[in-house]
Amino acid sequence: MGVIDISAQEAKAIIDKQGGVLIDVREPAEHENSHIPSSALHPVNSIRAKDIGDCEHPLVIYCQRGIRGQTAGKKLLSENPTLQIYNIAGGIEAWQKAGYQTQQSQSSGVSLAAQVTLTLGIATLIFIALSIVATPLFWWASWLTGLLLVIESTTRFFGLARFFALLPWNQT
Repeated sequence: MGVIDISAQEAKAIIDKQGGVLIDVREPAEHENSHIPSSALHPVNSIRAKDIGDCEHPLVIYCQRGIRGQTAGKKLLSENPTLQIYNIAGGIEAWQKAGYQTQQSQSSGVSLAAQVTLTLGIATLIFIALSIVATPLFWWASWLTGLLLVIESTTRFFGLARFFALLPWNQT
């Protein structure tokens, strides 16, 4: 049995009725910003089945939108095929849209998505300015940063956000 995508409502039922264990596979800064109460943090890049502990209950995994949850679930199943793993399709965003409680941070940190967008936006402007005042060869770099934004938003693979998550100011 593989990782099963479920709705936020189905996740809530599994947690309430079957004692499902909630696991947040996002990065520490994301978890600190907001998370589902009673969820344990196990970032996708370092999650291991032996660190989860309770294997008698179903595991309900979530991330921001559901992509990393699938990745983490597959990794856990490769280490322990007996696990029963559910992934909240749409992640914590779907959980919030369903009206379920999340715990919000009091910190005013900048989200990873905002950090990536801001960085790529500033880089684009710098490259455009350099192509005007220095050499037109910088024009390709502005196209590249724009292309990165398009790729990240259409594929929902946020590689640059994963990189930013590793930076010191995003660690807790």
